[in-house]
Amino acid sequence: DCLREDGDGTLWIAFEKLGLGRMRDHNLELLTRSNGLPSDNPDWIFEDRERNLWVGWADAGLSMFRDAKFTSFGKAEGLSSDSISSVIQAADGSFWVGTFDAGVNHLVNGSVRVYSAAEGLAGKSALGIVQSRDGSIWIGSGAGAATRMKDGRATSFRISGPLTPELPAIVQDRGDLWFGFDMPNGLARLRDGHFEQIPLEGRVKALAVAPNGALWIASYLHGLSELKDGVFRHYSVNEGLSST
Repeated sequence: DCLREDGDGTLWIAFEKLGLGRMRDHNLELLTRSNGLPSDNPDWIFEDRERNLWVGWADAGLSMFRDAKFTSFGKAEGLSSDSISSVIQAADGSFWVGTFDAGVNHLVNGSVRVYSAAEGLAGKSALGIVQSRDGSIWIGSGAGAATRMKDGRATSFRISGPLTPELPAIVQDRGDLWFGFDMPNGLARLRDGHFEQIPLEGRVKALAVAPNGALWIASYLHGLSELKDGVFRHYSVNEGLSST
């Protein structure tokens, strides 16, 4: 479900319902409940600036992996849910933890503040999360909208049309904020408070910005695409991908 390379060059792999994979020197080790993990169902992996590894579980909250030990955070520690969808570290060192079913959690020095629809979120799910250059926290919902958290206030922006797709991916390149909706032509950027959709086949699942400023788009049934200087380049099974 997710791949992350840490600062030591170790590749971490989230295997759905099988455990957490750790690959070193071409050797794969599978970590499971028998190794002390709280679950065999990892969903999200993230390394913070202190090189701690964070793992979001589909059914067991959030764990921090450091010095071969896990510290787990879940409902028992104040999170709103054990079903984690995304994790980021903000510029101030705090963490924002999205859930599939109970809003977003802001972790500051061990304390948790929960934001949900009552605080202005567009829906109960908090999927893609990113901090933009102005310090705002952007949160993708499961209902066709993004919420901007700025100075404790929430403002939501909805995509036009009858669909209310999930928003699993948000990134910022050298200028624009880009949003990946799980719908056909789901790539969009925000202009003057409105989503401007960019024609692109496939349902957008993930976004990334390369060091050269190129935007990479992973989509369902349309492979991988690169957007550089306004020009798309597409990669599929014909270019060597294992699937689309």
